[in-house]
Amino acid sequence: MSILDNDYFYKKSKLYLVMTIFVILFSTIYESFSHGVYSKYMILVFIFPLIGLILSITYKNKFIKRFPNKISTNIFDASLATLTAGGLLQGFLEIYGTTNKLIIIYPAVGLSLLLISIIVYTNQDNQC
Repeated sequence: MSILDNDYFYKKSKLYLVMTIFVILFSTIYESFSHGVYSKYMILVFIFPLIGLILSITYKNKFIKRFPNKISTNIFDASLATLTAGGLLQGFLEIYGTTNKLIIIYPAVGLSLLLISIIVYTNQDNQC
């Protein structure tokens, strides 16, 4: 399957839509059982899969002429998954009322993967 296939971006859009809805429902249900304790991370964590959905729709409708290759899309997907998992974990810790020094790894790795994805995307040849 070529990365340029419209079917690929359609499947990717459906996946990101399901993930966005799942994260919204999960965080809403989790916070409903938190006895009035809320976390901004848990409230806004749906933004990461939503970004993937918006970019998939953009590529599917061919608003962008230069399509990404599979390596850059896979790294980008990994960055969004890392940022989503880190946001959920930070939300869990805030609702529980504790902290952890190692939570900084998630945004650092997620943003690093995002930067690598952008570098791979900009350095790819035009023959996808």
